[in-house]
Amino acid sequence: MGRRGNGDRVIKEGSALVYKNILKIMVCPRCGEKLMLNSREEINGDVIDGTLTCANNHR
Repeated sequence: MGRRGNGDRVIKEGSALVYKNILKIMVCPRCGEKLMLNSREEINGDVIDGTLTCANNHR
């Protein structure tokens, strides 16, 4: 599942983890806007389920 305790882990989808610090540089591939994380489920500060969307509502 990955390392615990660093506080940067954000979301687990399949086997991929997305880290909070990389969200600062990620942009929407369709329009270039910054991505925002909308979490649906969190446990101990880790987002278990959520979506990444941009200001133009691309997912």
